[in-house]
Amino acid sequence: MILEFYPGKPSENYLRAIKDPANVKFLDPLGLLESHGNRNNFCQIDSTNFPANDQGIGRRIIINSLPLVQNRCQTIGMLYSQVYENFITQTHSICIELGELSTLIPRYFQSVNNYSLPPYYLDQYNMHSILNVYKPDLIIELGGGVSTVTLSYFASKNSAKHILLEESPEWAQNTFNGLRNASLPFPMHLTLATTEKSIEQNPISRINPIYENNQMYTDYNYNNADLLYHLENSNRVFVYIDSTPALISFRGAAFLMDEIVDKRLNKCVALIDDRPQAAQALSYHKEYKCLANTNTELNIDGLSNQGLFRSMSGAIFSKGVELPLIQTFSV
Repeated sequence: MILEFYPGKPSENYLRAIKDPANVKFLDPLGLLESHGNRNNFCQIDSTNFPANDQGIGRRIIINSLPLVQNRCQTIGMLYSQVYENFITQTHSICIELGELSTLIPRYFQSVNNYSLPPYYLDQYNMHSILNVYKPDLIIELGGGVSTVTLSYFASKNSAKHILLEESPEWAQNTFNGLRNASLPFPMHLTLATTEKSIEQNPISRINPIYENNQMYTDYNYNNADLLYHLENSNRVFVYIDSTPALISFRGAAFLMDEIVDKRLNKCVALIDDRPQAAQALSYHKEYKCLANTNTELNIDGLSNQGLFRSMSGAIFSKGVELPLIQTFSV
């Protein structure tokens, strides 16, 4: 065996904090790696604060001086297996905490087209935890899917407004078919036109070095009466970014950087699902604070890989809101 991990004993303060319903419990299976030592002393865990200019990566796992390529492959497999098995063993506990919602997600998938992505309870658990502590009165979802079940469920139980920005009518209909089967209300669906925007005319984009070699960028036109009305008449906004449109900059983060949206968002919590480029872009916004970033790069003898743990990663940002958050690798 190349690498063995040994869990540390959690402190009493941590145990009290994780049981406090006033805290967001952000489940991070990759935290298992940070909280362990190693026997052979060649695994370095770099978990410094979110590096704004470093490709949206919040954590590095650096492994040096492995003598054989075979050792590298075995180590990668072992790391992934430990993280994945840790998550799988907690699925039952996750479903208990999700309550009724855990029964609605399978119902959603009974009637959607088979190209829909499978339910991933990690994302739904984290979203559910944020929503129930933060309690937004407006939810804006960029990109529909199984996340729409969690967001629609919360909105229906808490009298919150739910808006879906989805550019594909086919995918939106697919999502609505699943919601109908789960007996959940549809969000307000807005299809926005795309437009070219000037970097120089947008104060937020202008200070973002990611744009330094560009004059224009493609984005949605957010000057939509329904969208602006709800932004202007809401106190606490939750934005979920799970969008991969071909023409829109930065995987959905451009929504939060747009001036017409930004000046109407005084209190906002944004959850970005496994999109390091979006996290990188938003990190340059001076008013957003990164609360957690689990986008992870695995580096073995200088060979970098961001994709292995991507489905278990994400980032949370807040603007004008203090959100008590506890990262944990166990429910």
